[in-house]
Amino acid sequence: DNSDNNTIFVQGLGDKYTVDSVADFFKQIGIIKRVGKLKGEATVSFDDPPSAKAAIDWFDGKDFSGNPIKVSFATRRADFGGRGGA
Repeated sequence: DNSDNNTIFVQGLGDKYTVDSVADFFKQIGIIKRVGKLKGEATVSFDDPPSAKAAIDWFDGKDFSGNPIKVSFATRRADFGGRGGA
């Protein structure tokens, strides 16, 4: 159940993007609190969960700078493991 999840995970962005370009793209849906950047991927945290759901419904499969993107709810930080740590 993602009813309280306000963060989305975006895949397939390519490597020529910035946090600002991602924010500009997704701000059409709602107020963005934070954008996190990974290689070819990003997380976008909205002000409220309905905006995150709307972003998935609207942008999944759409084109971002010539690349088709996959947009889904972000899962908790565990998904970004494997970098350093124990």
